Parts: sequence; structure tokens; C-alpha cells
Amino acid sequence: MINYIGPGFFDVMRIPLVLGRAIDQRDTGSASKVAVINETCARRYFGAGSPVGKRFRWGNKPELEIQVVGLVKDGEIQTIERRFAPTV
Repeated sequence: MINYIGPGFFDVMRIPLVLGRAIDQRDTGSASKVAVINETCARRYFGAGSPVGKRFRWGNKPELEIQVVGLVKDGEIQTIERRFAPTV
């Protein structure tokens, strides 16, 4: 699951930051693409260790490379299918 968010989102939603940083004012449309992922996503796609600094590609656009800048606890955003879905 992907959510597009802005600065302050994790504070408002009371989702604790575990590693790295949250999205902030430097993350504009013209900046490098970055993501904050949840713990479920980190375990599934990056295994053990810190995902911060790792890169991945999203969808079918090979030129779209995204760098993980933060890791948050699995939050209250859920899907009907699963309690905690891997979330970017």
C-alpha cells in the first residue's frame, strides 16, 4: 500500500518514528524521491537490519528510484484484508 503524505503526518497520527527521519519540508516534487516505510514493509522487503538508506523501485517505472529515509511503527492505518499491510 502506498500513501502520499506531508510533513507532520506521523505526529498527527501518533505513529512513532523508529529510525531515520519523517517526511519534511525538503521533500518537494523537485527533490529526490524518498519514502518512510512501516515495520511490516521493512521485514518483508529488506529483512533484518536497518532499511534506512536502501533504495527500491515502485511500479513499472524503472527510472523511479525511491530511497528509504525513515522507519515507523506499524500504525493504525489498516486494510480489510490484513491488520498491517506493508506500507510505503
